[in-house]
Amino acid sequence: MCFNRKVMVGLGIVAVAAVAIAGWRGLNVLPALLLLACPLSMIAMMAGMGGGGRNSCDTPSSRAAGETDSEIDRLRQEVAELRQQQAARYDETPTNR
Repeated sequence: MCFNRKVMVGLGIVAVAAVAIAGWRGLNVLPALLLLACPLSMIAMMAGMGGGGRNSCDTPSSRAAGETDSEIDRLRQEVAELRQQQAARYDETPTNR
């Protein structure tokens, strides 16, 4: 369902205010409010998810190329060390032959 709870509460407040100001003729705004419910909810949800395109996380494109290369080298070295540790453990395990 595409409805945001906060948007629905806000539209309900607008409907109550319309009835309070214009009397029962204020109910004429209900069809417009119903049409606006889904688009406003989608906008509210996109804003809650970070703006729908404005991403503040640290991506490789926002970092310097040297930082990325040094991180890759560090990770390759770590993988090599882990492989050596795994091979050493494998060699230490007794075999039941």
